[in-house]
Amino acid sequence: TCYGFAEAADVQVVRTAVPVPRLPKPFDGTRVAFLTDIHVGPYLSADELASVVRTTQLLNPDLDLLGGDYTLRGGQHAGPCFE
Repeated sequence: TCYGFAEAADVQVVRTAVPVPRLPKPFDGTRVAFLTDIHVGPYLSADELASVVRTTQLLNPDLDLLGGDYTLRGGQHAGPCFE
């Protein structure tokens, strides 16, 4: 349980430059936001998820990538993820 609380509170913005050999010039400098392991549920509320989304939008990425693990347990918490 303690791990779940700690992880839910550990939302991070990490900026990393990823060199891509032979990347076409139009994509040089493209900013990508990658959201993963959100785990909406008992430890991360829909309001906290909305805060994560607002923070991501403020970063003004060119592309949003969504990794997995949107909810902690089952589909009962999936609604806010789709909103």
